[in-house]
Amino acid sequence: MRFANLGPADQVAALPPADVLVLRGTPPADDGYRWFSTGLGGEQPTVIGFATGALDLHGILSVPARAGRLTAWALRLWRPADQVTIVCCAAELDRLPADQRQSGLRVLIDRLAGFGEGTAVILAGGWSPTEADQLVESGWLARVAPGEDRLLVAPGIKITEHDPDQGTADLAIRHRRQLINERRWTEPGAEVIRLDWWYQPERSVRVRCDSYAEAEERQRTDAMGGGSIALTSLLQNPDGRRLETTNWAGSEAAALRKGALVLSRRFVVHQPQRRTDFDTAAEALRCAWAWDADEVSEELTLGHDPATAVQLPGDRVRIKIDWR
Repeated sequence: MRFANLGPADQVAALPPADVLVLRGTPPADDGYRWFSTGLGGEQPTVIGFATGALDLHGILSVPARAGRLTAWALRLWRPADQVTIVCCAAELDRLPADQRQSGLRVLIDRLAGFGEGTAVILAGGWSPTEADQLVESGWLARVAPGEDRLLVAPGIKITEHDPDQGTADLAIRHRRQLINERRWTEPGAEVIRLDWWYQPERSVRVRCDSYAEAEERQRTDAMGGGSIALTSLLQNPDGRRLETTNWAGSEAAALRKGALVLSRRFVVHQPQRRTDFDTAAEALRCAWAWDADEVSEELTLGHDPATAVQLPGDRVRIKIDWR
């Protein structure tokens, strides 16, 4: 599949042959494409077009920032030739006010996680190189080429060709089940290289905290009540690959610090009202597909020695997808 991120429409003389295109402004007339405007950019909104002869539209998705403005907008496309689902997302972080960009970025990362591991997500639009680094560091996206910040794709998508001058990339997209079965997990010996505590009030933007104690204090003094505490952890496997996860956390994780190591792990298959533990990812995934389970997750033992180690949720993959 060829994807094109073309920039301002008034600088595009003619559309290059592509299955999906993203640009800003009014696209050139071409009956072979169906176009949708995000409406995020006023007079120069970002538009997404797809080739009607190769793809079908199965859904339209929006990603609202907590401040009320949209952060991103996407099409869920279906390729009948091989029954592959593709999510093409246009994000416009650069249009958000400076004080809302980090919040918008965090919402976007959470929504990408909600699409589910192995979903063929393609993200184009406007953001800074630093924000591109954060999107890649989350583990949900990768650059199509070193130094290319304008177009990010799910790690399971293979780039067969990239033309930075034309803004195009040829992408090999496989079935989601195959991508999930081949994914990488947290390995024993992985190191905690970053920890971020958050307090999430029930009806407002979440707040970053320096420690669990601060998050707990914010929860205790929240007059509205109903808030929750979360921990974002970034772990680096022995081979250098990084995985970021965010999970609800309690006092058992308060003593966790940077530099802690993964001493052991197990895999959990989650079904309604039931969980089943496994020693290997292959066995857990085989049963998860057979049972049509909700998700498969890791349970990690972290620390420097078993006597003081803590058990926390690790990486996870959704088997069922919430497309809302």
